[in-house]
Amino acid sequence: ASNERSLRTLELTRDCAALNPSNYTIWYFRRLVIQELGSDLRGELDYIKSVIVDNAKNYQVWHHRKCIVENVKQQIVDKHTASGHKDLMEKELSDLVDEEKRFVALMIRQDSKNYHGWQHRQWVINDFKRFEGELEYTSELMDDDIRNNSAWNHRYYVIFNTTGFVGPVLESEIKFTLEKIVLAPN
Repeated sequence: ASNERSLRTLELTRDCAALNPSNYTIWYFRRLVIQELGSDLRGELDYIKSVIVDNAKNYQVWHHRKCIVENVKQQIVDKHTASGHKDLMEKELSDLVDEEKRFVALMIRQDSKNYHGWQHRQWVINDFKRFEGELEYTSELMDDDIRNNSAWNHRYYVIFNTTGFVGPVLESEIKFTLEKIVLAPN
């Protein structure tokens, strides 16, 4: 109520989130405090990772992670735009994407139907324009479970947002799908 933005209130948001991680207002206020204090965003990513591990299907915690990733991305862009180190910026952005993809892959391994995990992955690859390796990723998941509808959906998403279903891509996907149908014809 006092709108206090301090280390004390940052810790209070952590306590409140532990009691009710689905409370959107807690996460929103936490972001305001983080911004006000200029808190370590990488540390926040580590913290929210631990919260997501225990609350994997909680929209609010995934949304918080997305907001923090957006802020980390902006920090990287701002830092390197000012210094003119475009190659270093691309490397740091690529590392951030790889970190997010690894984390989401871990969460999807625990539950392949984690809608929020899939949504986060699709946001990451689309926002950063880093689609490479995604078709191979879906193939790996389908090798484990041919009926993984989320992996099929992700494959469609990747193709739709990159090459589209035209010419050789369409032919290749038809062949791929027919090979998978043979594995589970019913």
